Amino acid sequence: FKVRAVSATGTPDSTPASHTWTVDTILPAASISGLPTGPVSATSVTAALSCSEANCAFLCSVDGSALAGCSAPNVMSGLKDGDHTLKVSAVDEAGNEQAQPAEGTFKTDTTPPAKPDAVKVTVIQNAPGSQDQVSGSAASVEAGSSVRIYSDGLLTALIGGPQTADGSGAFPLFSIGDNKGDSIDLVYVVQIDLAGNQSAVQSLTNDKTSPAAAT
Repeated sequence: FKVRAVSATGTPDSTPASHTWTVDTILPAASISGLPTGPVSATSVTAALSCSEANCAFLCSVDGSALAGCSAPNVMSGLKDGDHTLKVSAVDEAGNEQAQPAEGTFKTDTTPPAKPDAVKVTVIQNAPGSQDQVSGSAASVEAGSSVRIYSDGLLTALIGGPQTADGSGAFPLFSIGDNKGDSIDLVYVVQIDLAGNQSAVQSLTNDKTSPAAAT
């Protein structure tokens, strides 16, 4: 917009005043990325935020809280175990705010699973020269967890696994070696859940005694 003054004698201003501005009624759109795709053992989670326009400001809501100004990336701290929802709304330089906030979900889990069930986890002793095995029936461990077998309580000597449990918490037979003649009296079983939390150790008897010869 320009304005030129003209004197009473009809002489025009050689340097008219001017002003420019931009009309922007387009709503911006925020995007969320970088959230965990599975359970994570953490009390703090960071989300990357982006906007369809340059120089946007962001408003964030975590688990139903009121939208409030937040930075990008957005660090969410003090999270309790469970499912979480992050909502983000972008505001552009013209003050336009998107109508429907972007939304992302994630889960935190810092609680170690229970140690494997001693009744439902079975050590199977096979004939000398054959591999001994371990299996777990339903609910022996958490669904989807990773099962590992060690020959020592300090968990330094892995002899079986990892083996992944199915949706019922069962896991199929897998070998732990031929222990005839070894000094392994016990095996030590742990599970690691989907978030990476490890259980306490469950010890199980490993019977290495050879059956008596037939007479």
